[in-house]
Amino acid sequence: MPKSLIFAALAVVLGTGCQTSKSAGRITTWTANAGELNADGMRDSLGMEGLDKAQFAALAASRIKTITFDLDSYTLTPEARDILKKNAGLIQAAEGTISIQGHADELGTEEYNLALSERRAIAVRDYYERMGVPQQRMKTVAYGELKPLCTDSRGDCWRLNRRAKTVLDY
Repeated sequence: MPKSLIFAALAVVLGTGCQTSKSAGRITTWTANAGELNADGMRDSLGMEGLDKAQFAALAASRIKTITFDLDSYTLTPEARDILKKNAGLIQAAEGTISIQGHADELGTEEYNLALSERRAIAVRDYYERMGVPQQRMKTVAYGELKPLCTDSRGDCWRLNRRAKTVLDY
């Protein structure tokens, strides 16, 4: 077999980005479309089967990622949408409700930042809903600039503060 075909086949196999695990006689696959799996399939594919609710909640919470936004924006970037897809799968596999916390940097007025952080939280909530998370399991909270991650007055610090954080409420 020519080397180019071997490398092409290897690239296809490595580029799929999926994990497979065998559990209780069945095989499940987790891809970037994690929201398509049922809760048992998600637990199995993440290697979390057999955990009690509290253990699963702690592990799921540790895997949920926070997203950031561009300046004066509540538009979800492609990178943010990829993160939220994976978060949605974890949320669906977990029980309970979630809080989506919108944040802003210190630039702008307090009123503007509060409204912007609310729009960021709502954008995330709406995306989760499109990924299959029931809206009744979600609530949004707007903090504006009141809870910064970083307190330095620098651009890289402000970027960290323009965020939406998803928290499992248990």
